[in-house]
Amino acid sequence: MLLHTLLALALLAPQQVSTPPNAGSQALVPADSAFTLMNRGGYTMIWRHAETDWTRQDAPGSADRALQRNLTARGEADARAIGQMFKHLGVPVGEVVASPMWRTRETAELAFGKARLDTALRTLDQNAAQKAIIAAAPVRGTNRVLVTHHFIIERNVPGIRPGMVNEGEAVIVRPSAGGIQLVAVVKLADWEKATHGAVVAARATGPAASPASAAESRPALHGALQLLKGGISSLRLIHDDRYINVMRYLEAYNSGEDAMRTFFEKRAVADPARPVDQRLEAYRQLFARFGALQLDGAELRGEDFVLQTRRAAVKDDVVQLTFRFEKDEPYRLTSLSFRFAQ
Repeated sequence: MLLHTLLALALLAPQQVSTPPNAGSQALVPADSAFTLMNRGGYTMIWRHAETDWTRQDAPGSADRALQRNLTARGEADARAIGQMFKHLGVPVGEVVASPMWRTRETAELAFGKARLDTALRTLDQNAAQKAIIAAAPVRGTNRVLVTHHFIIERNVPGIRPGMVNEGEAVIVRPSAGGIQLVAVVKLADWEKATHGAVVAARATGPAASPASAAESRPALHGALQLLKGGISSLRLIHDDRYINVMRYLEAYNSGEDAMRTFFEKRAVADPARPVDQRLEAYRQLFARFGALQLDGAELRGEDFVLQTRRAAVKDDVVQLTFRFEKDEPYRLTSLSFRFAQ
């Protein structure tokens, strides 16, 4: 998909970062510049696990997942999204090490598909093993990822104070004489900014693309900035191959009968029981009831792709669209339902 390529280029091309900060400097580089530096390898990202359910608390010393504070559904989605971002940015990831707690190991595995567990990333008291694993140099040409807890970051990374790194956030460091040097702090907003930059870059380069590729990408770009308002968890949807067909539908819906006919003919599975003219009649009734729709958010619920929209004429009226697609490319629409709630 065009967005996949542009996501990588958006951060790589604009950044003119030739050297990391001097070893003695306390100045940090922006997160996007740090991602560019990481394309060369040589850095370690120390990542606090993704969002967790604070209504549950850890049973002291228990290795049982049911007796620990675990990731929320949003936390799981965030971990996958950040892993996908690394993939699309082309950042080489080598060693991945996690605390043995379930929330840390699952964050690592959801993002990168692997994790070696090490109790040094959970130990409350600082020790030689903990310092060694944090200061270890990456294999040449790769970066390391450590998934751990806030107190490990606060106690071992110079310049980081309690409360500076929230769930899902990270620091990027590099080995230096006698330990490590802090290069960047990555906040949740930085993950969102990276994808935002890709959307802006896509729009900027759109006119230079072929007419066919521009037409293919336009529906996805139309809704991407609105989708980002749903938070980092929504980023994964931009990389879902069904997303562009959802955006095509919304654009066709707001464009009129001719556009809807084209959508049904090309992007929906033919149904002898419901020919195109019958589908268009249903569309006319829906549009007469709801009018134009504005994207408010999106999420995946199992096999269903759910759009939260609002009627353009009545801002407080919410219309929920639930899509289901074929399981294989080109992911044509198989069913769609509307639900209206004030």
